[in-house]
Amino acid sequence: MNSEQWQRVKELFDAALQYDPGQRRGFLEQVCGDDVELYEEVDSLLASFEKAGSFIVAPAVEDAAHLLFDEASGPHCGRKIGHYHLLAKLGRGGMGEVYLATDTQLGREVAIKLLPTEFASDPGRVKRFEREARIASALNHPNILTIHEIGREGDTLFIATELVKGQTLRQRLTAGAINSIEAVNIAIQVGAALEAAHGAGIVHRDIKPENVMLRPDGYVKALDFGLAKPIEGPFDSSVDSDMTTRNSYETAPGVLIGTFRYMSPEQARGQKVDHRSDIWSLGVVLYEMTVGVPPFNGKTPSDIIAAILAHEPPPMPEPNEPELQNILTRALAKDLQRRYQSAQELLLDLQDLKRKLERRSEFDTYATVQGTRMPAAGRATNANQIDADMRRKRLAVAGSALLVILAISIILAVFIRSTRPLPSSSANESAPPERTINYAITVQKMKDGKQLEEPFEASGRESFESGWKFRLRTVSPQAGHLYLLNERAGADGGVNYRIIFPISSINNGSEQLAADKPVWTAWYVFAERPGVEKLWIVWATSAVGVLEAVKDKVNPIDQGLVSDPAKRDSIREWLGQQAANQTASEWDNASRQTVVRGRSEVVVSLIRLEHRRARAVRSSDPIR
Repeated sequence: MNSEQWQRVKELFDAALQYDPGQRRGFLEQVCGDDVELYEEVDSLLASFEKAGSFIVAPAVEDAAHLLFDEASGPHCGRKIGHYHLLAKLGRGGMGEVYLATDTQLGREVAIKLLPTEFASDPGRVKRFEREARIASALNHPNILTIHEIGREGDTLFIATELVKGQTLRQRLTAGAINSIEAVNIAIQVGAALEAAHGAGIVHRDIKPENVMLRPDGYVKALDFGLAKPIEGPFDSSVDSDMTTRNSYETAPGVLIGTFRYMSPEQARGQKVDHRSDIWSLGVVLYEMTVGVPPFNGKTPSDIIAAILAHEPPPMPEPNEPELQNILTRALAKDLQRRYQSAQELLLDLQDLKRKLERRSEFDTYATVQGTRMPAAGRATNANQIDADMRRKRLAVAGSALLVILAISIILAVFIRSTRPLPSSSANESAPPERTINYAITVQKMKDGKQLEEPFEASGRESFESGWKFRLRTVSPQAGHLYLLNERAGADGGVNYRIIFPISSINNGSEQLAADKPVWTAWYVFAERPGVEKLWIVWATSAVGVLEAVKDKVNPIDQGLVSDPAKRDSIREWLGQQAANQTASEWDNASRQTVVRGRSEVVVSLIRLEHRRARAVRSSDPIR
């Protein structure tokens, strides 16, 4: 398969993932037509993605979907290029392969992008590869991928970049829509990257969730400037999309560059584009983050492009903020003169909206405490009144607190003078407080990638079938630190552990949770081989050192697996020690959840989920 064919497969795979599992094959049949080979290639990738081999592999695939396109060990693994030692293949795009590598001079991990050998003799491809590197390396910004080096060794061209650990925005969106504050924050950081690029005379032309990387520390990185192009002279908003560009970087007239679902109208028509096309694409991404689906949909790429050219995006459903709707309306204006004229202009509105959303979040908390809840319009209209009320309340509470402290101090002084100290033995008479962690298991019956019946809440004592999927919900009335581990037998006869929480796609990658804050895991698929899956739930009042040492294993390379024998043994020993801490578990039929209680600083519970081979589906079984 040559590069053009592979790129087509990758594009169709990305497009198919945006449909429900039961609709993906129908979509492929429409777009592939009589090209059976193309259909089979994409269908094979979808089958790998949907089945994933084991229930615990599924979220790792979701966190690093690009790994499906390549073997973990590419043809260059183990090779040294310059002072870089290539370790593992991370993925492949239309313009090259990407490897995890070690910089032997500076002792750091990097990503190395190689131009495929078969392209090295193509001057046009070499020029585009070098252009991507020059463009990206010229953009020094915290929200843009950092280029360390551009080099050549023999016939091999390469770019060394920082290794960004985390997940793409596309992988984050597999869990559904993102809350408005987080979505706006992501859009602000992508907008800042675009502002820097546009200021340097660069248009990205391919802003989409796949090209936005979310790091666990909250930073957002804009990736892949492979389709970017420089533009002559400063930007002028009065110039239309046919503004002059450097001929050496021109695309043939009428050729579509980019990903169709995120193309601006002028880009979809094959016209020349300017910086306002990037603003449109960011508007599409922001809409998808907050609503959960793209604003322009269709059964085929042609239908989607037709919707971009002729239709307006559906209004955002309630209770979304009206200010956000106004920003999206302007960012997605088909008329270039009505659209935002610069990334800076868009950024100002997004930053102002973020401040308002954060204030309203505080007001919501205040209103909840007061036992009331105002609609969005009311929150916006009465913000100053509520703010003043809150200040008065704070002053009243502070005054009352001072009086209470003064009274308690007087009482304590009198009490201490009139009583003898308590015997030392009485200090330890009180029992430690009870701590609880609750979990619920939601199970979805599946057959050949299709849903059977509705999901149901399970106690964990049922017998499940291979191919079914489930997710876990945990919550505690106390604040603390949550860790979830999968345990299974290793090939060496020992025990392997895989960290499944904390994970970057949930709770911003943190294991620390507030009281009464529920956490849902991703969906996991039971393995084909019958057996018992073991899940450890660890709830602690403070961070657990032995688990903190391995939580960074949840990344596209390790996929959560603790491969270090010493660390693996430490986990097993630590879990064995926790067995001495007595806990009690009971199924609460009313709330459909299991309640685990204990009186130590750490509460640990082991869930055993038995699964058997899938039974044959009767013709009467409903399939959705």
